[in-house]
Amino acid sequence: MATLGALLQHITQQNQQLQKLLPLSAEQQRAVDKKFRLEFNYNSNHLEGNRLTYGETALLLLFDQTTGDHEMREYEEMKAHDVALKMVQEEALDIERPLTEQFIRSLNKHLLVRDFWKDAQTPDGQSTRKKITRGDYKKTPNSVILPNGEMLHYTEPGKVAAEMAELIQWTNEHMHKEDPVILSSILHYRLVRIHPFDDGNGRVARLLMNYILIRKGYPVVVIKSSEKKQYLAALHKADAGDLPAFSEHIAEQVVWSFDVWLKAAKGENLEEPDDLDKELALLKNELDRRPNNFEKKRSEEELQIIVTERSVQVASAIEEKLEALKDYFVDLTINISAILYSSNNNSGIDYTYNTDKFTAKVNEGLKKYPYLRGLNIGVKGTALKKATERTDIIITNHFTFNEFDYSITINNKKEPTLKKAYGQPFTENEIKHIIGSNLRILIDTIKSATGVSA
Repeated sequence: MATLGALLQHITQQNQQLQKLLPLSAEQQRAVDKKFRLEFNYNSNHLEGNRLTYGETALLLLFDQTTGDHEMREYEEMKAHDVALKMVQEEALDIERPLTEQFIRSLNKHLLVRDFWKDAQTPDGQSTRKKITRGDYKKTPNSVILPNGEMLHYTEPGKVAAEMAELIQWTNEHMHKEDPVILSSILHYRLVRIHPFDDGNGRVARLLMNYILIRKGYPVVVIKSSEKKQYLAALHKADAGDLPAFSEHIAEQVVWSFDVWLKAAKGENLEEPDDLDKELALLKNELDRRPNNFEKKRSEEELQIIVTERSVQVASAIEEKLEALKDYFVDLTINISAILYSSNNNSGIDYTYNTDKFTAKVNEGLKKYPYLRGLNIGVKGTALKKATERTDIIITNHFTFNEFDYSITINNKKEPTLKKAYGQPFTENEIKHIIGSNLRILIDTIKSATGVSA
């Protein structure tokens, strides 16, 4: 493992190399921004127990879509953290503005989304509950149990304001004196050691660390949740007086960030060994949200359902809608035709529409001739009474059966009116669409034959 000095020297060389390759193209910039946005938000929240996967994080932040069985709080926290990262990026680029207490408290306020109650313990070990007020400094003590079993007590509530003021002053004074990695890691550690808020301290510390790095022209640094043990171990070493050990850990993450930027600047693929797994998880989440359009293939069972149930459903809906036009024709009928065949014989069933009789007839025919060749729903209007010369109207709704779906085409149009997967019933809107297509032909023909323009 490289020493802190060697790491800082390597980072300086990486930065010099990157400066020669800047600016990035628009495409390169989008790719690197997307990667760091997802990596930072996912990992920083995952460190604190947020259960959204990398794929779910991408779905939420890039497409504003949710999936998975999570508490609403977890989705809100992730989106709020993304807003806080943007706040840090904007604030850091305003180089004339010093770091302020107000900004730090505003970060905590945005991260926590809303005030809430959480379980706690009194100094004598009794269970209690306390209200977490976002953006406010803690009013009760907080502490953590170290791996060795000892209790580490953070800054007492009454001293928080003074220690935070001193930390902010120290940070601003050293902004142009200290190496960015050293300055940012010390700011991170000291804020965690104060633990000024009742919740969100780790996230605020990682955001402020990046505030320093971004201001100094460095890339966003990501503390990976997969390396949580190493991260906490480095913090514990700092607690024991070895602060350079924590700076060294942060420097290793900065090296990774520069490597990503350099790859982007050189036009190289930004994928890492586990990125394909992340992309696969994102793809799976997106696919799970979509319906199965090709779950079933054409089968005797599916065709029988279409013939005996769905065609009758459509024909009944058309007939009901056309009832208002029956008086304007000498005869207006709905007809369902099913052509059945076997391997050696053909048998056509062409029966004037009557639900019960048609269904019974088809079921009887399917026993002897189990293969469906064609299915039509016909509308026939004989002799339009208001026309100046005899006008008949014929509409054919023809079913075509493919391997994974079937379609309904009206009057031999080039494109089908509706395509439907096997195993899926008609929706109300689909039936309305078929009825509407039939009605449009009828209305237009009647208007043309009668001269009615209304």
